Amino acid sequence: MAKSDPAAREHGARRLTGIRPCSREEALEWAAKFAVACRCAQEVREIMFDPLV
Repeated sequence: MAKSDPAAREHGARRLTGIRPCSREEALEWAAKFAVACRCAQEVREIMFDPLV
């Protein structure tokens, strides 16, 4: 698991966390969990479309 970098946070650096959810709904559930843990808004993006899902 990646460690938080306080210096990056002070400068407003953004982080990207990749997950492989089974559905968009699951991705939104994970985003909600991250929002609570990070105490900030989250953005959900589809990076690579998988036609088999």
